[in-house]
Amino acid sequence: MIQTKPNSFQLALVYVSSPIRSLAGAFRVSRVIEEPLKDLWKIVKKQAALNFREFKQHYDGVTNGIAIFFEKVWIFPEPLTLHELRLALTSFFPPQAYRYAKIAELQSPAIKGLLTRVNRPKTKQKPNRGKRISTGIRRFGILRDLP
Repeated sequence: MIQTKPNSFQLALVYVSSPIRSLAGAFRVSRVIEEPLKDLWKIVKKQAALNFREFKQHYDGVTNGIAIFFEKVWIFPEPLTLHELRLALTSFFPPQAYRYAKIAELQSPAIKGLLTRVNRPKTKQKPNRGKRISTGIRRFGILRDLP
């Protein structure tokens, strides 16, 4: 098993594509692994938000796959729309798969405001039990070593 241990703090921002087109949430990455597909499915099948058929379709044409495990998920109460992202970050283009965020993007007031809300201590909330996380979320940016 090839395992990548995230740096001290690793956060993935979730950009939801059309028709929503907004930065809608984030999750904290706990670990990332790369495995041959048959081994990967054995590791993730109980936790994955997709069935075996969807898993095979997603990894069609490759022999190894990567799984990202996460500890916490945040849904932004007021997502940043694509229009707002482009106003705040003039060179912003939605990622086609994933991309690493640029330091300048992380320092923009719009993104800092969202991250401040993400890192703020939460009031007690109902657990998110029984809800399946969307398999359609494929576009996100991994942010490393946030200040």
